Amino acid sequence: MPAEGLDHINIVSGDIARTVEFYEGLLGLEARPIPVAPEGYGGRWIYDKHGHDVIHVQLHDPERHGARDGQPLDMGPLDHIAIVCTDFPGMCAKCDAMGLDYSTNHVEKMNFSQIFVRDPDNVLLELNFRNG
Repeated sequence: MPAEGLDHINIVSGDIARTVEFYEGLLGLEARPIPVAPEGYGGRWIYDKHGHDVIHVQLHDPERHGARDGQPLDMGPLDHIAIVCTDFPGMCAKCDAMGLDYSTNHVEKMNFSQIFVRDPDNVLLELNFRNG
């Protein structure tokens, strides 16, 4: 059977509150406790406006994820996460207000704009905007 779409992404974080604050603040998502988390499991699920848990954030576990040594986690082969967004100028203003370092790209032939920004755990986000 074919895949039907992306279910969620999982981000390993050394600071759950900081990561949650970033995604709620930048993208207007809503974090909630994990409904089926085992005792002592650190993390949150972050929901989109439709109530889908699209980002799972879990606490860094040195046994499972390796040592941090004060550095961002090596995300391995993960290059970026692409998210469909609206209001390109508004998102640029929000990035500015949050003091985020970001870059933009405009693909005129496709009437398409992008913002590239990193989250607190060094995950690259590709925010995609369909113009028009």
